[in-house]
Formats: sequence, C-alpha cells, structure tokens
Amino acid sequence: MQRLFTASVLGLVFAVLAAPASAQTVYFSDGFEEADGHIAGNDIIGTNGWYQGYLGGDISTAQQVSAGAPGLNGQVGDAKVVSGREGSYTQLKNDAGISGGLKAGTEYIFSWKQLVNSGGIPTQGGMNFMGGRAGMDVRHTGVINVADMPDTDTQYPLPGGAAEHVVDFAIIVNESTTTFMADGNVLQVSATTSSGFNGINSIGWGCGVDSGRACSIIDDVRVAETPEPASLSLLALGGLAMLRRRR
Repeated sequence: MQRLFTASVLGLVFAVLAAPASAQTVYFSDGFEEADGHIAGNDIIGTNGWYQGYLGGDISTAQQVSAGAPGLNGQVGDAKVVSGREGSYTQLKNDAGISGGLKAGTEYIFSWKQLVNSGGIPTQGGMNFMGGRAGMDVRHTGVINVADMPDTDTQYPLPGGAAEHVVDFAIIVNESTTTFMADGNVLQVSATTSSGFNGINSIGWGCGVDSGRACSIIDDVRVAETPEPASLSLLALGGLAMLRRRR
C-alpha cells in the first residue's frame, strides 16, 4: 500500500511538472493555410472569424480594409498584405474564442510571426489583445512599440535591424503581470490592471498605410490558455509534502 501511495504521488508530481505543454488549451490558431479555410490571394475578412474593425474614428468607405491571405504556403511573406487608406490605421479583429477575462491561476499566451522590412521597405503594424490594451507594433522608424494596460508606451530596438526578416512575438497575460517578448527575449513586464483583466475579449491586427511604407505581414497567429507555472509548482510541492507526511 505504501509503495502504491508513493507511486501515485510521484506520478502526480511528474504529471504536473510536464503539464504546461500537455495541459495547454488552444483557443485559436491561424496559419493562413488552406487547412485554416483560406484560399491564396483571397481576402482574410470573413474567413476563420476575421472581421473588420477600427481603433477609432468614423467608419467610412475610405477606411475599408483589404487583406489578402498571407502564408498559404507556410511562409510568413509569400502573398499580400493588409492595406487601407493612406495614413489611416485600419484593423482586422477576431474573437479568437475569448470571452471575458482570465481565469484565476491561468495565463493567456498570444503569439504570432511578423515579416518586417519586406523588400527593404520600412514596415509598420502589429497585434494586440482587445480590451486589455496589451499589444506590440513595429514602427517604420525601426522600433517595437509596447503598449501595456497601465496605459504607457515604450519603444525598443527592432531585433534584426533594417533587414528583411521574421520576428516571433508573444504576449503572456496572467492576473498580475503582462510579459512582452520578441524572438524569445523579454522586452518588458508590466502590471495587468483589473480593467484590462476583465476586458480581454478578442485580438486585433492593425496597420497604417503611409506613403513609402508597407504593412508588416502576419502569420501563425495563436491564442492559448495554460496553467500558470507557479500554480503547477505549488501543486507539485503539495504532492511531495503529502509523500513526506505519509512517510
């Protein structure tokens, strides 16, 4: 019986330690492939939940978004880009399976790939959690702007500089902090505010189209929920404590 109990607790501990990958719930993913419902060269709007939205201003014909489906061959930069009226900030949105705020003891991981400086032309545009004001966008000046829930904006140098390249972005949100990452490196950790925590309801993809600049191309968008590492660690430690008391 003792051996059975020990084996059960150790099994629980090892299962918990391995849980971040296996326990992850994917709310939404879009690689802009045919398997995701897209057809090469066709508009993204109306496919896989994408619809047109705006950060501000009146909806008018001049602000209409055009977004040909990128990434249909599995490459981030092999087709069309988001475009709109010159100088306007047009946007695509997706509910992405999200409703309301985060659950206690969990975190959202929002990630995407972004082709910047395509063809040597300075690019702009980025993605964000709607309602939570947690986003990153690339500016044509060669910086990443981080917009966080406490309503601050901070700029960081774009990794890779002015060359055409792909950047891996991620935003990780839990009850207390929001972490902004580029190419696996942490750019910033900000507070998660109560209003932002309660307001996360969709994701957005925006780009201004100014003369002589291009929109960054987006691919492999993904939103997932996973137990927080701290919660998993506490559960594992609890299992070890049970084992010690039993002995």
